[in-house]
Amino acid sequence: MIKKAADMENNLIILDEPTDGFDKEQLIRVRRVLDELESAQIVMVSHERELESFVDTIYRITKKGEYPELNQLHSQE
Repeated sequence: MIKKAADMENNLIILDEPTDGFDKEQLIRVRRVLDELESAQIVMVSHERELESFVDTIYRITKKGEYPELNQLHSQE
């Protein structure tokens, strides 16, 4: 669903809660590693608001009744 909505390519890294329990210094290190990877696309699932400053686009998935709803919050393109 996200790949279709974001018009993503095939070069993709998916990270599910990669920073759970990290402090601010560790989050900065994660950002450096992601920058070094130079991947065309990274999808990161997280509840960590600090990570929002790392990304170009934020998609928030919420539940509306029985179905998920996808909303684009911002894009820095």
